[in-house]
Amino acid sequence: MNLNLRTIIILVVLITSLAISYIDVIMEIALILISVLLLFSVNSSKHRRERVSHRLKGLSLILLMIFITQIIFRRKGEPIFEWYIIKITDFGLKFGIAISLRYLLIIIIASLLLDISFSKYLKAFQAWKFPPKLTFLLTSTIHFLHLFQRNLKNIQENLKIRGIKLKSLPLKKKLNAFITIILPLLGKSLSEIQFRSAALELKGFGVSASRTSVYEDKLKWYDYLIQLASILIFAIVIIYKII
Repeated sequence: MNLNLRTIIILVVLITSLAISYIDVIMEIALILISVLLLFSVNSSKHRRERVSHRLKGLSLILLMIFITQIIFRRKGEPIFEWYIIKITDFGLKFGIAISLRYLLIIIIASLLLDISFSKYLKAFQAWKFPPKLTFLLTSTIHFLHLFQRNLKNIQENLKIRGIKLKSLPLKKKLNAFITIILPLLGKSLSEIQFRSAALELKGFGVSASRTSVYEDKLKWYDYLIQLASILIFAIVIIYKII
């Protein structure tokens, strides 16, 4: 079952809204499971699994640091462990787990959105009758991280060819190397967006309200069903929280 991108965007918005509204471990785990199912229902290839695992592996240390920071500095609640100035409470532990799971959810959602092509985003926002400038702005914003990641990978490969491995450098030299390449990297990513904007203008993007396409972006019956069911569940959960 191939979900329409509009259905995926609605699900992502609802999932992230619930993740922000609730700081609860069970809720975060449930949202992560839904996000994983959504991620692999869109594309369950081996390449996708490897990319997601690589991203999680690369950010695992940051997630661990966030977890440790939260449980140490959140002192509200009943103490579980105390040693000199270190105090771990039940509230701090639950909060640390919930926040770490929330960031894990963001990584999964980002993996889902980043692997979708630029043209599909354009078609999705155009189908919602968004103004052309807003359509391009939203699409470019979502796709900027993908461009940045791709250009960074290209720079790393070029450095490897020259015998320079960033991972093997000392911390100080590694920071200096990233500071040196960050501005050209941002500039190249932004210039690609400008070139893409010029290419769309040359193709007449936004000139005519009625545009034709080889592939029509139509919703299937299950897209309507999933959108309606997800919005109803979201409304029920929010109302339950308020009550």
